[in-house]
Amino acid sequence: MLTTEESLLCAMPRCIESASQLRRVQHLFARPEGRALAVQNVPVTAAANLVLAREVELEAAVLPAGAKLDWRQLPMLLEAGCRTVPVLAPLRCGLLTVLPQGEADARAAEAATVVIQVALERLGARVFQARGNAPSWRDASAIDMFAAFCDLTLVIGGAAQGGDPSCCGIDVPELAEIGGKSCVLLPGDPEGALGQFIAFVVPLLRGMQGGAALLPSLRCAVDVGEASARVGVRELAWVRTDGLGDSARVLACRPEAERPMRALAAASGIAWRAPDFAARHERAIVYLPFDEWL
Repeated sequence: MLTTEESLLCAMPRCIESASQLRRVQHLFARPEGRALAVQNVPVTAAANLVLAREVELEAAVLPAGAKLDWRQLPMLLEAGCRTVPVLAPLRCGLLTVLPQGEADARAAEAATVVIQVALERLGARVFQARGNAPSWRDASAIDMFAAFCDLTLVIGGAAQGGDPSCCGIDVPELAEIGGKSCVLLPGDPEGALGQFIAFVVPLLRGMQGGAALLPSLRCAVDVGEASARVGVRELAWVRTDGLGDSARVLACRPEAERPMRALAAASGIAWRAPDFAARHERAIVYLPFDEWL
């Protein structure tokens, strides 16, 4: 547990055992109170992938506050006479990697850091990195440093190894408030870190960007893998699919110890065997596609 005098641990469940509970916790992470980002006006031509600070009403459409601008929307804005748009300043994220003593675990933590950095940059964040040794990181000096100038801090390898053994679902990452800024502890392996990032940190970022109401839906998919290779109830697994929507058929992409990024290159999202979904159909799983969540 992260325990400093400045920390205020949020009242969150430590374990999620249903898809409906996952959705409730995502909305808890997305609460925007106290996390407003600065607003700036930028030229429309420079606004791709930035987040609207205020609603923009056009003749043919309304672009809501908190929406990320797609490059295809920019010509429509120009056509409507917009030359600048109000957007949120890029979110500043501190990324602290806790390096364990074992060589294999250290490689996994480094790989997890790369994955999370790329995901953050895809969401338009500016990333600042630091590294620390496992025995000494809990003095929170690096976290305090990040809290002074970053909007959010993520600690890779800060979560307990293996999670809570009593949990019959997926673990909720620890969320703390330090100096009025959020700090989230993520696992030290690429698959676990990205899974929790998408399921919990992305809602947090959306809330900070005013888009709490724009969270994508939790989709249902069918796990077509062999029984021994199916997505489990205790994991947010990488999966690949050749379909979309609620008819998606997915297969788990298991990372190799030496080359975990090969599996990520083939993946299209993360998935979880939620007990309430599985009770209706043994192959039904919760599916969060990358193209909707990142």
